[in-house]
Amino acid sequence: SVAREEAAHAFNELAQRNLVRRIQFPQAELGISFVLARFELLENEEKNEFEKVSRESDSALSRRLIVVEKTYENRGGAVGHQFLCPTDELLGIQIRGDSDIIRASDFDLVVDPSVEDFAKLLQRLRDAPRPLTLAFALGPQREEARRAMLAADRRAAKKAQAKRNEAIRRMAQRTLSPVSSRNDPIQTKEEAERQRRKQLEEDNALRRRQQEEEILRKKKVEDAFRYKLEQEEERHRQQVEARQKQVEREEEERRRELEREEKVLRERNEREEARAIEQKAKHLKFQESQRRAREEAERARQELEQERIALEALRKKNAS
Repeated sequence: SVAREEAAHAFNELAQRNLVRRIQFPQAELGISFVLARFELLENEEKNEFEKVSRESDSALSRRLIVVEKTYENRGGAVGHQFLCPTDELLGIQIRGDSDIIRASDFDLVVDPSVEDFAKLLQRLRDAPRPLTLAFALGPQREEARRAMLAADRRAAKKAQAKRNEAIRRMAQRTLSPVSSRNDPIQTKEEAERQRRKQLEEDNALRRRQQEEEILRKKKVEDAFRYKLEQEEERHRQQVEARQKQVEREEEERRRELEREEKVLRERNEREEARAIEQKAKHLKFQESQRRAREEAERARQELEQERIALEALRKKNAS
């Protein structure tokens, strides 16, 4: 369709301007939340902030697109959190090709999705086999949007930590002893000791959870870093293989060219040898014809000499 052709043209233009990122997600969870947005441009005034990724056509003046709303550090191996920012646009799902060149023909493009299309796409992303490779266009003011998202995450984490600290403080301020009982002081002390042990257990459990969350966060960061290194190594390996294949193709071309040159030279030498043999044969034939002519001339001279001698003898005989 015309819309899909325009989307492919815009995809390739963005890729040539190095504004498209191809990202591979190895885990089932992507760690990204998407939102269905609408791009509109009215009377030369920017309606929203997605102009830089809009397709340059009349139909692009009002179209729907799927953009990254938020990324999560503790989901999907932090791949999306590491490489994407809010306002980045989802362009398509890779369906073929493993070349280093990013082409629209290798992707199933997202073209002006409706609400139903958006729901189906989310379901497709959930059900697609892993690793899953997606293409994104870099959004406008993406770094500012990322800083705002991280700041909001820090504020939310600070509020959650403040709530936990407040809960701990309130629990610490609670009266550890129940209503005093003059008749059973031993029971009061035992109850206080139980309350104190319970409080210590809750505090220890809270600290363990915090330590586990910190360990999990560090592990996810390390996994994301390791995944990035693996991607870089894989990209480097593919580039090396591509260069090796290019060198092999060039060597094969040079070998074929040398074979063609050798064949031409061999045919030329064969023609020259055949010509030389033919000339030699002609020369030998000419020499043979000359020899025969000389022999015939010699025989004719001898016959004339014999006739002269016979005529001379006849003349002498007649004179006597």
